[in-house]
Amino acid sequence: MSADVVVVGSGLAGLSAALEAHKRGLKVAIMEKRVLGRGGASRMGRRFMVWSFEELPKPPPGSPWWQTYLPPAEDPQLDRKLSTVIHGDSQMAWRIALEMERMGMLFRRTDDGKLWPEPCVGLHSMKTDRVGVVLTNLMSDEVRRRDIIVLEETMAIRILKHGGKAVGVVGWDKVKGEVVTVIAKAVVLATGSAAFCLDSVPPLTLTGDGYALALRAGAELTDMCELPYYNYWNKNIEPKNWSINIAYWTNRPFNPEGPLYLNSLGQNIFEKDEYKTLIQKSVALGMDGKRVPLPHYVILHIIASELKLGRGSENHGIYISYKHMKYAPKLMKRWWATYDYLKKVGLDPSRDLLEIGLQPHISQGGIVVDGNFETSVPGLFAIGGCATYFGISMAACIASGKWVMEKVEERVKSGETTDFESVRDQVKEEENRIETLLQQAGSGGVHPAAIKHMLRDIMTRRCHFWKNEKDLLEAANEIRRIKEDALPKMRLRTRSRTYNQDLVEAFECQNLLDICEIFVEMSLRKRESRGTWQREDYPEQMKRYTQVFVKQVDGKKIYRERAFEMPGVIYEGWKMPSPSKETRPS
Repeated sequence: MSADVVVVGSGLAGLSAALEAHKRGLKVAIMEKRVLGRGGASRMGRRFMVWSFEELPKPPPGSPWWQTYLPPAEDPQLDRKLSTVIHGDSQMAWRIALEMERMGMLFRRTDDGKLWPEPCVGLHSMKTDRVGVVLTNLMSDEVRRRDIIVLEETMAIRILKHGGKAVGVVGWDKVKGEVVTVIAKAVVLATGSAAFCLDSVPPLTLTGDGYALALRAGAELTDMCELPYYNYWNKNIEPKNWSINIAYWTNRPFNPEGPLYLNSLGQNIFEKDEYKTLIQKSVALGMDGKRVPLPHYVILHIIASELKLGRGSENHGIYISYKHMKYAPKLMKRWWATYDYLKKVGLDPSRDLLEIGLQPHISQGGIVVDGNFETSVPGLFAIGGCATYFGISMAACIASGKWVMEKVEERVKSGETTDFESVRDQVKEEENRIETLLQQAGSGGVHPAAIKHMLRDIMTRRCHFWKNEKDLLEAANEIRRIKEDALPKMRLRTRSRTYNQDLVEAFECQNLLDICEIFVEMSLRKRESRGTWQREDYPEQMKRYTQVFVKQVDGKKIYRERAFEMPGVIYEGWKMPSPSKETRPS
C-alpha cells in the first residue's frame, strides 16, 4: 500500500493532520491501533483551552501559572507556534474553536450568544464535561466522509527507512492477522504520550509507542520524566478507574466562591504558615488565588507537601469541600456533568467531602522536533502529545496537525516514492519477530500485561512526585531485572494470528520498557528541584532547569544535557517544610 503521508494515531492531533492533508490534496492513510478516534488521551480532555483574561489582571510574561516552566525549544520557530496557541493574547485557539463549532461542536455561550470561556480555564461543552469526546467523535466523522485510508486495529511496529529518510510504516493488523506495509513520502507520529504510573491520568493503553518508534528510527527524545500532575479523583479509592476533576472552580483557593482544600486534620491547607512565602510570591506576580488562579504547580506542590508530611487521608489523598458554597448544588446541576456521575455512586458533591490525589499526566517532553515538526530523521514528523510540549492542550494538538502539513506537503511534492524492494528486508525482520512471539506462545512464562504492570508498579513506587537517587537507582535495577529475566520469558497465551490481543500487548510491553528505562536515567541526571519536579536529595528550590536528551545509535542510548535559568520563578529559595508532629484524628 502506498500514500503520500501516513499518520500514526487518531487522537485530535492525528485527525487534524489527516483532514489537513486531505484538504491539501494529499493521499493520506491513518494507522490506529484501536478504533478511529477512540484511543489515547484526547477523549479525556475536559475543556477547550482558550485563555480569557477579560477583566482580570494578566500574569506577566514568563510567569508559568498553568503547570510548570516550559524550556525554550532549540528551534525558536517552534516556541513561536506554541505561544500562539497557549498565551492569553492568542487568537489561534479561538479560530480553532470556531472551526470546531462549524463541524457541530456546541460550546457554552452567554445569554447574548457569545462564547463563554471560564476565565483562565477554557470553553465547556454544552452537554458534557468531556469536550474531547465530542471533538474526536466529530473529527472522526469528518475523516470517514472523505477519501482517507483508515487502518483500524492496526498497530505501527516499525518506521521504515531508506537512504537515512523515513519512507513508511510497518503495522500489525489484529483483525486480519497480517503485516501491513504503507510506503509514504512522509510519516507523521501522533500517538500521544505514555501512562507511566498505575494512577496516571491518561489511559493505560498509552504505552509510549510513538516515542519507541521514533527512538529506534534514530530520532531524539527529551525530558520524558517531566510530568505535570493533576488534582483529580483519588484513584486509591472506588471507583478506581476514574480520572475526573472533582476540584471544580479550582485554582482559586482564596475565592469565597471556590472549594476548600482540607487535610486529614480538617485544616485548610492554603492557610497554613508553611506555605505563606510561596503564596505571597504568587500574589506578587498577579496570581492572587481570588480573581486569577494560583499557578497550578503551586497548588500541587502544597498538596504533595501535605501528603508527604503525613496530613493526608488513609488513602493518601486530600479532601475537597463545597459545603460552605451557598449555590453549589444549583451551579453543579447546571454546569457540571460529573455531578450526575457522583450522585449515581452515592456521593453528593455539594455536601460530602470528596477525595483527590496527585495523578501524573502526559509528559511535557517527547520527540524533539523543529519548527516544522520534523524530527532529526528526514521525513519523520511528530505532533500532539508525542511531540515536545504540544500535548499541553487540545488546541495545541489540533494546531500542530494543521501546521505539520505545510512541510509535509513540500516534502511530498519534492520527494520520490520508495519502492517496496528497498525496504523488504526491514519488513521481513518484523515478520520474523512476530513469528517468534507466536511460536513461543503457550502455558507458562510471563504474560506481556503482567510485565507492563510490573513496570508501572516500579514507576509508581519509585518515580512519582517526590524522587531521590536511592529510589531511582532501585528503579533502574528493577527495570534491568525485568529486561534480563522477565522479558525473555514473555509468552502469549495463543498462537492465533487473528484478534490476538496478546501480540499487541507484547509490542506495547517492549515499547513501555524502553521508555521507562529512559525516564529513570533522565531523572537521575536532573539534580535539582523546581515546581512539580522535586528531588528530595536536592531540596533547595532553584531557577536551574536541566534538559536531558537521548538518541539511540547502533543500539546504544546516547544522552546529552543543556541547562539554563528560568524566568518568572516564584519558588526560588522556598524550602520544603519539616515533618509535622501533628497526628491524624481517630
